[in-house]
Amino acid sequence: MKVFILGKGYVGSKVASQLCSKGHEVTATSSRDDQQAPLQNQDALIVTVASKNRDDYEKTYLQTAKNLKEIILKGCGLKQLIYTSSTSSYGDSPQSKILAETEEVYLSLTKTLPVTILRLSGIYGPGREISNYLKPTMPGSGQLPTNMVHVDDVCSVILFTLEHQLQGVYDISDDDHPTRSEYYRALCDKLSLEMPTFDPSLPRAHGGNRVISNAKIKQAGYTFIHPHRLYL
Repeated sequence: MKVFILGKGYVGSKVASQLCSKGHEVTATSSRDDQQAPLQNQDALIVTVASKNRDDYEKTYLQTAKNLKEIILKGCGLKQLIYTSSTSSYGDSPQSKILAETEEVYLSLTKTLPVTILRLSGIYGPGREISNYLKPTMPGSGQLPTNMVHVDDVCSVILFTLEHQLQGVYDISDDDHPTRSEYYRALCDKLSLEMPTFDPSLPRAHGGNRVISNAKIKQAGYTFIHPHRLYL
């Protein structure tokens, strides 16, 4: 299968490597190249672009989606499109609204080709250990539930989606949803780190008071590699 990956960052580069190991013909490039994306004669497109900051959400996500839609509607022979979105699309911030609008752009192509939206919870794993992000004082109360997924499962879900030609929207998160305080306490205990304090006056970078269910992707037949939270 010929697969084009737009966005060769933390997730995209790993997916590209795994697809190559399975014998697929893979082309991977950065989001800066979306308008010239060579989609002709590709079987599948996987979009894993990621914003570097909150100010470039519209350019990174929404404009990229619009550019790709224009290319696809001109006719390029694609048979499948997979977009890695975020569970942040459930929020009401300006960035959340951009993410939701981006999803709608991709979903508007469902009459042209199969489209899958994978809404990813907070990604962690090698090179993105949660312990590296701990500070003496963390934002929020620490009492809201956490929604996270290991990068191994993110990559595995993408390959599962490709192989089984899933369609529609799927939330991707592990089974565990401890509060941030509970998670940090267990993490600090395991790694012998000092437990941070919480300050509700600081702006939160994480989602609101919601628990993300992975029931739909499990019903589709996917089995998580790391269903329970690891403490890294």
